[in-house]
Amino acid sequence: MDAGKDINFPTLGEIVNEIFSAFGVFPQKNDKGHRIVNEKQKKTFQKTLQRLAKEESYIQERLDELIQLLADIVNEACGRNHIGAVTFQVVHDFLDEYRASTTFFTTFLNKKANIEWLAFYRVLPSLLSSLFCHAGRFRLYPLSVWLPEPSVFLPTYNAGTKNTALSKVWNWIYKDIKISQRSFHCLTKNNFEAPYAQNLENVQGWCSGRSLPSLHALFSNLDTSLNQHDWFSLPADGMRALGYKTALLLARISTYTFNVLEKNYGQSKVQELSEFARQQVIVSAAIGKSSYDLTCQWLDRESVKSAEAQLYYSSDFLFFLYGKKDKILNDVNPNLRGHWEKCCLEIGLNWNRLITAHNLREQAAAFDKRKPDNYERMHKLGVSLRKDSDSTLESIEDYRKQLHSFDLEPHLQWLANWCEAVYYYRKGDDESAFTFYKKAFDNSKYKIGGDHYGLVNQYVESAAKCRRWKEFTKGIAWAQYLGIKIRWHRGHDNPESPEALKFTYETLGMDKMRYYQL
Repeated sequence: MDAGKDINFPTLGEIVNEIFSAFGVFPQKNDKGHRIVNEKQKKTFQKTLQRLAKEESYIQERLDELIQLLADIVNEACGRNHIGAVTFQVVHDFLDEYRASTTFFTTFLNKKANIEWLAFYRVLPSLLSSLFCHAGRFRLYPLSVWLPEPSVFLPTYNAGTKNTALSKVWNWIYKDIKISQRSFHCLTKNNFEAPYAQNLENVQGWCSGRSLPSLHALFSNLDTSLNQHDWFSLPADGMRALGYKTALLLARISTYTFNVLEKNYGQSKVQELSEFARQQVIVSAAIGKSSYDLTCQWLDRESVKSAEAQLYYSSDFLFFLYGKKDKILNDVNPNLRGHWEKCCLEIGLNWNRLITAHNLREQAAAFDKRKPDNYERMHKLGVSLRKDSDSTLESIEDYRKQLHSFDLEPHLQWLANWCEAVYYYRKGDDESAFTFYKKAFDNSKYKIGGDHYGLVNQYVESAAKCRRWKEFTKGIAWAQYLGIKIRWHRGHDNPESPEALKFTYETLGMDKMRYYQL
């Protein structure tokens, strides 16, 4: 068994699969005739996800392809390009936050605990501010007239009974139209037949929590129900229908997410998260409104009337927002201004994360209490052993025995393998070195944070010296995704092009190209 296999963050493939599941873009078991994707889109998703899961090349490019596919599906379903654009940006920010966590944080927790840490202390705060920020940038705030209060998108609990976001949004729609659930879906007795009766039965099941529909099933139910009412017509009520669809989309994502979290972490923990999100929404909404006002100012000032999408990616516009950081922070909370300089280097121009960055360290500190006994000491000992050119196989074996006695093999086996790889590398035994470099590399992914730099560089060099092309390219791909600079592989316009890979492969593969400060 691979020691430490479960001591890691979730993989990219797992994360992306959950994102698509939360959006509900693929048919559910009980959906009949409800499709939101065609066969070509489904095959594209499956093929791209398989390539991503292999992590052999162009990892970020595969991610972008999948995010764009999701945005296109949302656009097609909602009939509004800016909804898809916001989807792309928010999911992109989410994956950036995930990547930052796996790049900089060494974890000693199992996957379940890491998901809890990501959800509660990293992803949720930045995700909410990202959502409101991009809604402001893409000028969707006028749509808020046809959206419920943000708290509607969070579950509520009363005497042990849960009211999901999906149930709350459907009831908000009935209240907004001033109509009962039955009358909305089955206007008259004559309408109490398929598909109207089925729509009513379906939505009752969804609101009770018995099932969770696909996104297309939700939208199909809404469209069919709205179109039977004389007062409803397009395009006059187009914004209202778009608002309802946007609300159902957000509710679907929220309901799926909180259902998964409750299943794994219990109701009390999810209630805590929901309350934290409720407070965070207030702050994030202020950020979004401020960004919307500033966007409108920019558009008016520059007289930009077309091709607005290009504007949101222009450096001029980003620096314009950057220059307004003090105003944004004052609009939210004047007390946060002092955190700007502290967080500036970490966040860069992604100022929508500023609002939460200052307290992430404090919140995450609670997880340090879960650190296994002797973990810190044994980690330092392993690093020292790896750097010591006088280390012997006996000293490394003694280190392995200590890991076993402290039950730390699942946490630090990768470091023991790295020590042994370095030992053989110094002896010039490249084949033996590669055996342990590969074990260390495979066991350390999604786990070792800042230690990636040294290990990945050495793994790539070892693969080149042993003429392991496939392993070499996988190492380069992982380095590119994490943003790690590989020796003799810098400065290429396309770092994963055949020419760039071949140059580095041949250079590092030379026997005289050795590094002794490891």
